[in-house]
Amino acid sequence: MVVVVDDPRGKTFACLLDFASHAIEYGRHAKGIFFRKTNKELEEAIAISKQIYGGLGIWRSGDKIWKFKNGATLAMRFMDRDADVERYQGFSFSWIAFDELGNWATDYPYLFMFSSLRSIAGIPTYMRATGNPGGVGAYWLKARFITPLKPYAIHRSGKQTIQFIPARLEDNPKLLATDYEEDLKNLPEHLY
Repeated sequence: MVVVVDDPRGKTFACLLDFASHAIEYGRHAKGIFFRKTNKELEEAIAISKQIYGGLGIWRSGDKIWKFKNGATLAMRFMDRDADVERYQGFSFSWIAFDELGNWATDYPYLFMFSSLRSIAGIPTYMRATGNPGGVGAYWLKARFITPLKPYAIHRSGKQTIQFIPARLEDNPKLLATDYEEDLKNLPEHLY
C-alpha cells in the first residue's frame, strides 16, 4: 500500500509515514510510540496523523493510540519533563520517534528510550528523531548528530546505524513558493 500526502510540513509527515510503513510490513508486531514535548505540539501531530492513518486504522482519542487494522499500534504522547520518560521503563516498542528533538533540554529522554527499543517478535527496531535549528537542546543535538557526522552518510555505532539528513528550504518547493523565507529572515541569524 502506498500512502501519499501532499503537505509542506515535511518532518512530521515523514516520521508518521515511516511508522505507517513499519506497521504495514510488520503488522501486529509493530508497536510504536511518537513523542512531542508538549501536549499542544502533540495536538498538531495528531491532526497530521489523522490525515495519514484515516484508512489504515482507528484513532482511540481517550488513549491517544492508533490501532491499525492489522494489529499494529502507535501511541501518541507528550513528554514535558525529562523525568517523564521513566514512565516507559519496562515497555517494549519496535519504533520510537521524537519529533523536534531539540525541544528537550537534555539527551536523557532520548537515550533512556533505547532501553525500551526492542521486539520479542524479533522484527527490526527503529529510533527516529526530527529537529530544527535552535531550541533548548540545540547544543547537545549538534554535538551528537551534526558536528561528528558526515551528512547523508550512514554511520555505525555497534549494531546501530545513524544518519544525519540535513534539509534546506530549497528541498521543499511548496514552502519555497510562499513568503516563508521572508519570515525566516526576521529570525535571529543563528536560527535563519
